[in-house]
Amino acid sequence: FYVGLPDLKPVRQEVMVEDEGLMAMTRWEATHTGVFFGVPATGKALHFSTADRYRLQDGLLVEHWDVVDAQEAWLALGIVVRPGGARA
Repeated sequence: FYVGLPDLKPVRQEVMVEDEGLMAMTRWEATHTGVFFGVPATGKALHFSTADRYRLQDGLLVEHWDVVDAQEAWLALGIVVRPGGARA
């Protein structure tokens, strides 16, 4: 992951805490400067978002769920195409 996106960084994060855990919603940005999912470096600025849910028990992390929304990044790299074959 870091080979293709070595400057990957969170640029906005919202964290919500509750009794047994927390949820973090994060927007990530990076520059595609190395091979990523088989795609040679393009120099394109990419972004994607994640939502992570952590559950704690007795002070320990016991569960982690995440959702990644990377559709725009995949479109920009040509990993996926829009219906009809249109690229971003």
